[in-house]
Amino acid sequence: SKYARESMVRVVWYLIHAALEDEETQKKGIVVIANPKNAKFLQFNQKQDSLIVASLKGILPMRLSAIHICNPPYFFRIFFPIVKIFLGERLRKRVNVHSGSDEKMLDRLDKFGLKREDLPTDLGGQIVLDHDGWLEDRKHDGK
Repeated sequence: SKYARESMVRVVWYLIHAALEDEETQKKGIVVIANPKNAKFLQFNQKQDSLIVASLKGILPMRLSAIHICNPPYFFRIFFPIVKIFLGERLRKRVNVHSGSDEKMLDRLDKFGLKREDLPTDLGGQIVLDHDGWLEDRKHDGK
C-alpha cells in the first residue's frame, strides 16, 4: 500500500467524526455499507483492520447500527465465517452480507430501510458520490 497504516486509521477517524457532526446520526447510529466487489485478497490488511478496531473500540461515542457488505468477492465466503466467530454476538447480529443480482441486493437492502434513493450509484442507487467535491466543501466549511 502506498499509505501508512496510521494514515488509514486517521482517515477512518475523520470520516466517523464527520458523520457524528449530525445529531440524528449520534442518536440513531452509523450504518456502514461496504462494496468490495472488485477487491483482491492481497488488498485486505489484517493488521490495519485490527489497528482501526482497537483505536475505535470504547473510545468514540459512536453507535454502530449495522454493517452491510454488498457484492463480496469469492474468497470472502471462505474466511468470513471464521472471522464472524470472533466478532462477538452484538456485532455479529449487525453484520449483513448481500450478494446476487443488483435487484435482489436492492430488495434486501430495502428491507433494512435502505432505499434506492439513499444508496450510491455503484450499488444501483441514486446518490452520485463526489469525493473531491465533499472534501472541498469540508475545507470551505472550516471542518
